[in-house]
Amino acid sequence: MYKRLLVENSPSARFKKFHSADQQVSKKKDIARHFEIIAKDYDKFKSMNWYYHETIKNFLKSSIPPGKKVLELGSGTGDILAGLSPTVGLGIDISKEMVALSKKKYPKLHFAQGTVENFRLKQKFDFVVMVDVIEHLYNHKQAFTNLKKQIGKTPFIMTMDNPAWETIMMISEKLGLKMPEGDHVRLSRKDVVRLYQETGFILYETGNLLILPKFVPGISPFVNRTYHTVPFVKTWGLIDYFKST
Repeated sequence: MYKRLLVENSPSARFKKFHSADQQVSKKKDIARHFEIIAKDYDKFKSMNWYYHETIKNFLKSSIPPGKKVLELGSGTGDILAGLSPTVGLGIDISKEMVALSKKKYPKLHFAQGTVENFRLKQKFDFVVMVDVIEHLYNHKQAFTNLKKQIGKTPFIMTMDNPAWETIMMISEKLGLKMPEGDHVRLSRKDVVRLYQETGFILYETGNLLILPKFVPGISPFVNRTYHTVPFVKTWGLIDYFKST
């Protein structure tokens, strides 16, 4: 069953939806189970919204040259990692089935099952990316604390959906127009920035992309290039991004 959770924008509620260890274990199992279930249809859902996913890929490519060592957290079936053409690519995902599918699709890359909260690294990378994962973390503070410990000052690029679009996304999901999200938590932009600050990351760029997420020839590219110049609209892009070290 679809569940929507929004973190209250108050110090007492920040990053504390799941208080006990038992609740966090249960949350982790629910997240893993959800992605095991949708794994077989994951690529089909992505193809339904190919313009959105291509926008993210192109954004990451603009920041990460080919031939680098890249770590992706929440790597799904491996398309984003493969699209970055790394010399060494490691994808970590909570779903065993996603990892198995990734290995079949991209045998020259490396994939492993794990979570942002608990993964460990044995080598350094040039870039770390995390796309549409933060809303599925079962402990945000633990995840970002561990992430910072593992990657140090490695450039880290994260994207998430703009929380202002949540109602539209819920409706789209119920109509079968997008991938089911499962149980998730939408953090506000302010809470994300605070999370970065509290766990030692240094943000050097934030922004948003894609106010028209469906491709309309001759219209979508122009609108998505120019909406940032329009007051009251310029912060409403569907994709929020954060660049840090």
